[in-house]
Amino acid sequence: MKIAITGAGGFIGSNLKNYFPDFIEINRNDNEKEIVEKLKDVDIAFNLAGASILKRWSENYKNTLFKQN
Repeated sequence: MKIAITGAGGFIGSNLKNYFPDFIEINRNDNEKEIVEKLKDVDIAFNLAGASILKRWSENYKNTLFKQN
């Protein structure tokens, strides 16, 4: 199974790469054309980009985690 991961450098992404040796890493500086090319033949995509959950959840940090666009 071939997977794609955004946020692959984080805690969960790093561990997923151990379980799925055939993975594609989508980086934040990839443009749309590069992403489309990387996603060819991918079975599953994990979007793990964003704020880390491995920090102390102060009220201020909770606002960061739950921030709405």
